[in-house]
Amino acid sequence: MANPEEINETLQVYAISRGISIDGTNALGFGQDGEVWRSSRKTAVKLLERERTYLNERDAYLRLRDENVRYLGIFAVPSLVDYDDEHRIVEMAIVSPPYLLDFGKAYVDRDAPYTDEQKEESLDACRELFEPNDWELIEDALLDLRLLGIEYLDIKPANIRAR
Repeated sequence: MANPEEINETLQVYAISRGISIDGTNALGFGQDGEVWRSSRKTAVKLLERERTYLNERDAYLRLRDENVRYLGIFAVPSLVDYDDEHRIVEMAIVSPPYLLDFGKAYVDRDAPYTDEQKEESLDACRELFEPNDWELIEDALLDLRLLGIEYLDIKPANIRAR
């Protein structure tokens, strides 16, 4: 990711353009794909490093918004508040567990570049990260996403919490 000064500058440009404030010194979370901060309107503002990851995230949240999806089974899904293509920012509502979030590795209306065997192996590995009862709920949510044209692949406890 860019250095902290560049990140803060990008966040401030976005914040000013939206009439909000963002504390760029205190991230809510960070990962391989980007960093997340809380805004003054009590939303999560996510700055994504790579264009493809940003487009995946934005397009998934747009689809969920267009379909008025707030829950997938028991899982709350953040609603899209705003986005900025120039700065690769997605702003979304903050949700509490149980939730399903982080669509940077999702594929909207296109196949993931993996074989069915690779996908099944990945699901088997992910299954081990969750309680069996929770896994059944997660599988249902993943099916609901596929029916919406979203293939969700970032299945891990940081992104899907059942409790």
